[in-house]
Amino acid sequence: MNDFDFKSFGIGLLVGLVALLIVFIVMLIRGASQKRAYKKETEKLKNTLATRMEIETAGVHQVKGDLETLKKENENMRITLSTLDQKAGRREIRQLQTYQIAVERLMVSSPGFAPAWQAAMSEAETALKNASTGRIPFVGKFISRGGASDNIAIENKSE
Repeated sequence: MNDFDFKSFGIGLLVGLVALLIVFIVMLIRGASQKRAYKKETEKLKNTLATRMEIETAGVHQVKGDLETLKKENENMRITLSTLDQKAGRREIRQLQTYQIAVERLMVSSPGFAPAWQAAMSEAETALKNASTGRIPFVGKFISRGGASDNIAIENKSE
């Protein structure tokens, strides 16, 4: 065992250490390049995410603005519809014209109709004036249980 050659052992150990050092340096370089690649990819993903969030935020703001606009338009249309519901339509105006023509013919052709009609009209006008000034209850102005005679009876009771 004395034949052990320290010189060969030293050379082998030195070659092994150099090989280990080369492998270690190569691994270090690969790790650093992979680390840079991971950093680039992370930055790219962060930028993509930030851009997407900006786009989605802008879209959400636009949708909220559109929603507010549609709510305002809906409210305006509801008010307009309410106003139009209160206006007399063509059918009602035509019906009133028909009644007017019929009343005029009855006044001409029926001798006792004209004075009774004039009395009824003046009573109805008085009832409407009293309703508009508040002498007759507001609901009684629109809802009559038995016709115009109830409104006149309500008027007479309030006086």
